[in-house]
Amino acid sequence: MREQNEQGEKKNKRKKSSIKLIVFFLAMLIIAWFVGYYIFEVYRLEQYNIRFLEDWRSYTAFLTSKIPYIKRYVKYEPLKILTVESFYKEQFLVYLERLNEQSKKLEKRAEELSKLKKNIEDEQKKLEQLKKEVEEEKKNLEREKAEWTDYKNRLKTLANWLASSDPSKIAPAISNEEVSVDLLVDALRMLSDDTAAEILQALSSVDPKKAASIFSRLGSKEDEK
Repeated sequence: MREQNEQGEKKNKRKKSSIKLIVFFLAMLIIAWFVGYYIFEVYRLEQYNIRFLEDWRSYTAFLTSKIPYIKRYVKYEPLKILTVESFYKEQFLVYLERLNEQSKKLEKRAEELSKLKKNIEDEQKKLEQLKKEVEEEKKNLEREKAEWTDYKNRLKTLANWLASSDPSKIAPAISNEEVSVDLLVDALRMLSDDTAAEILQALSSVDPKKAASIFSRLGSKEDEK
């Protein structure tokens, strides 16, 4: 009989332990559900710009604003509650404003680059024009050099011919209009003074005017030297 009572007590203890364990797990599940629901609601309210963990100062200000004499020292501003639509609209407007600013910066940069490109193109055109002018000047110098070399060769040939010819016989030839005074002056200056004097004397008997012009030019060139 005593053993049966003991066994019954043990069974009762086991049942009680099982019931306590079940109740504990149920309580934990209920607590977990409430915690999860609380987090869910907090997250949902944060979408409306309501933050429980950060708005305690506002709540404290709200309470103290109801106390006489103290409320004059407390500045309380009601929380601004935004709808999800308003919140995302504000965010979109801010983002749009940033995009506009970035777009203006890019447009300004593009304009600066366009001006820089135009300046470079203008400078390039100037350089090309300068290059053409230099090449043209070079061609002119080469042409003048060739003409001068040819003139010197002809002048040397003429001077040699004058020096080796009889002045009285060449006087009619050099009096011809096709033989310029400048050419004769330059040729005579390459000869000795005696030879040049004989040729001028012979020329004066055929064309005194041309001989006088040559003599005058020879004198002026000597004065310049």
